[in-house]
Amino acid sequence: MIIAKGTGIAVAFLLVSFGIESRCLAADARPGRVSATLSSVAEGRVGDVQVEADRLEQTREGDTVLEGSVTLHFQQSRMQADRISFRQKRTIEAEGNVLMVWEGNRISGTRMSYDLESDHGVIENAIGQVDPEFFFWADRAETVGRDLVKLESATVTTCTQPIPYWSFSVSKAKVRIGSYAHLWNLRLKAGKVPVLYLPYLLWPVKKDRAAGLLFPELGTTRDRGRVLTQGLFLPMGQSADVTLFGEYYTIAGYGGGGEFRWAPNDKGVALLNGFYIQDRVYGGGRYRVTYRQTQEFLNGFRMVADVNQVSDFDFFTDFERELRLASSPTILGRVEFTRNGEWTSVNIRDVRREQLFFDGSSLVQRALPDVEWRGRSRRMGRTPVYVSFESSAAWIQQFGDLDADYFRADLYPTLSVPVSQAPWLDITPSVAYRATWYSQHLSHQPDGSALVEDNSLMRSVGRASVEIIGPKFSRIFQRADDPQAPKYKHTFEPRLAYTYQQGADNALDVLVYDEVDRIISAQNLFSYGLRTRVFTRRPRAEQPMASSTSTPIVFPDGGSSAASGPLPFSRATSDAVRPSRTQEPLEILSFEINQARSIDQNLSSLDIDGDGLAETSRYSPILASGRYSPSEGTDLDARVRYNVIAQRISEFNVAGNLRGDMLQTNFSFVRRVGLGFVSGMPASNETQMRLAAGLSLLEGKLRIGTQGTYVFHPPEGQQRNPDRLWRMEYYTQCCGFLAEYLSRDFSATNTRQELRFTVDLRGIGKLIDVHEGQDR
Repeated sequence: MIIAKGTGIAVAFLLVSFGIESRCLAADARPGRVSATLSSVAEGRVGDVQVEADRLEQTREGDTVLEGSVTLHFQQSRMQADRISFRQKRTIEAEGNVLMVWEGNRISGTRMSYDLESDHGVIENAIGQVDPEFFFWADRAETVGRDLVKLESATVTTCTQPIPYWSFSVSKAKVRIGSYAHLWNLRLKAGKVPVLYLPYLLWPVKKDRAAGLLFPELGTTRDRGRVLTQGLFLPMGQSADVTLFGEYYTIAGYGGGGEFRWAPNDKGVALLNGFYIQDRVYGGGRYRVTYRQTQEFLNGFRMVADVNQVSDFDFFTDFERELRLASSPTILGRVEFTRNGEWTSVNIRDVRREQLFFDGSSLVQRALPDVEWRGRSRRMGRTPVYVSFESSAAWIQQFGDLDADYFRADLYPTLSVPVSQAPWLDITPSVAYRATWYSQHLSHQPDGSALVEDNSLMRSVGRASVEIIGPKFSRIFQRADDPQAPKYKHTFEPRLAYTYQQGADNALDVLVYDEVDRIISAQNLFSYGLRTRVFTRRPRAEQPMASSTSTPIVFPDGGSSAASGPLPFSRATSDAVRPSRTQEPLEILSFEINQARSIDQNLSSLDIDGDGLAETSRYSPILASGRYSPSEGTDLDARVRYNVIAQRISEFNVAGNLRGDMLQTNFSFVRRVGLGFVSGMPASNETQMRLAAGLSLLEGKLRIGTQGTYVFHPPEGQQRNPDRLWRMEYYTQCCGFLAEYLSRDFSATNTRQELRFTVDLRGIGKLIDVHEGQDR
């Protein structure tokens, strides 16, 4: 059984009592067919009706009978049947393949009786669709007016399959088109198997977002007991909506919050959400507020707002499931306006940063405002000199162990003169000067403490450098026996640089807020290295091409079929990237190695014997890095650090991504070798691997994923698997299922274990959302 897309309701205004004014063959009618224009005379139903049938006759009683694939058109509506009889100029009897269509809605059946005067009809063995996606079949469908359908012994769904993935069998239903459907005595079926009973359900039947209660969510926690969440969704026009929800914990008590979404125009979007609970376990009120907005303006400015506020350090670990939030000790609030010009950019920002500590204390830093003006490298007239600069002015407040409230102004220009006497050699000398003024500074006391003084401080640092790249070599490779084979270009670039930077005598008196204040100490060193790369030309990837025959896939909360969530998943096969003929250069392999040597300072130190006396060297560690990207969906990065004192590798890490039509994975492996002694104790090794993988099957409908961390040598008291997540999702055109297991154990105050299962039904939302978890 195939149900056509539309909405089912019998249409009273289709049918009229009418006398025959004329009977004529239409010019385009098929041979043997009769077309006629009939005039309506029923009360309030005046209008012409276009009729086409194989046979049309009038009985002695005054009834009109149409037979043989009858079609009627009336006011943008259509009715079809094998046989239609008009009795007493007000009652219609239709038999055989009855179909009524109007305004995107339709009902079909075996028989229909309709009263034109009362706009009331009954269709037997009805199959229907109410726009946009409410499908039903019923023993009896009763239509009242143009927008009300009553069903008896019916099955309703949003699925279009012959045997729907899910459906509700109901004893009766009242469907108001463009409003809501009231359903009684529902039996939820998965296929043909009943799985759940509900006495009543209110279902929105409208194209626009519908206001109403969401399905409740159930869960458990160890410290706060069982939890029940009930939400209420309220649309506020086409560009805004709000979701309110209340929560009840059997131990912790009542809480609640909401989420407000707003799109002021096509260049902006805003989100505000928050939660508050009078937590009986914690012993007081706890809250979280988040506000995010992006907005582009006609004058070229772009605004980004990301404001967060939380009551205490433990809030995230107690109530948040997302690892990124649960493990973050920083609360950041930022409102920034940015405008990029031809070679300069302006940033105006208000930033508030709060660092939370385990003992309950915090460090609050704020800049209001912070105005930054930057200039990219630009040639000065016809001279060979290029200029770039950074400048800023900020009013900064810091509250913690030391309270400061001061003004800071900074200017950092750089002049460079690129010289290229030959294509294989580049020489770039440059000079820079940084001047920073502070209205307050730190004063160090004889007892080792520090105080904030209101006296101003001026810090200035000069810097000069010269960089030499070359001699550069390159060679192009191609198979001699195949002129169509791809070409590869291999480049070889040695680098040498000398840097001299002054040290600030008053660097320890500076109040540190950001990177402007963290000036590197005096430098007088050479740095040298080598970089080699391999290029090829490949077709430029186009945007994914939508397939006209693909079946749309519904994900939770109305999401699309694209990958979502923390796990990697590939697109469905129908969205495969289609290459174009446009070629572009692509770096597929690179390798770089670097080291520095200071003239007057030590760059490396290591306590090898544990006697507190460190061996030093004026050479820095050797850093080597490489990248391999043979295709658009595959890349591999590796980095190595070599300690020149111990003459051993001290750190190694590798990370990679593999993206295919079915499998996507990314991983990272970090190995830090403990060399020498730290505070008299042997340095420990650290080895950690993180993996995230996703498998997409059945054209993206079935997705299986996992992610987690494995620690090879965990510190005492910590787990080898501090976090792991398993997820399985199955989403189709009309429903979805999600099963997820989460375990997190980073520290004694950051632990969580949870099992979650959700069922999403299109047009309904989350029918089931159960999470069983505990904070261990």
